[in-house]
Amino acid sequence: MLVSWNPKPKNLYQRRLHLLALLLLDTGARITEALTLRVTDVDMDNMLITLDGKGRKQRIIPFSFALRKALHRFIADFRRKPGSLLIATWQDTPVRRITVLRSIKLLCEQLG
Repeated sequence: MLVSWNPKPKNLYQRRLHLLALLLLDTGARITEALTLRVTDVDMDNMLITLDGKGRKQRIIPFSFALRKALHRFIADFRRKPGSLLIATWQDTPVRRITVLRSIKLLCEQLG
């Protein structure tokens, strides 16, 4: 149900939350890994994401075509620059972990 949720109002907050939910579910990334992900860490051609995990260990994770499509649309629509954070606020500052946890919890409650 969380994957099929597609917000009607296409504002940055809802689109970002949808992309983040897809990213976490598709790759198994930790929230902190997803929030520190940069646009350059996403290889669209080979459908691979490079995550900086615990202990500064990098791991390369494949992702689905559906996530590729969502990533491509998000990057293009919100004009994310190559070196910038993928998931960021409208001021290009990092999104806080607690904010994401709260948002996903509220979304899950709304969706049942």
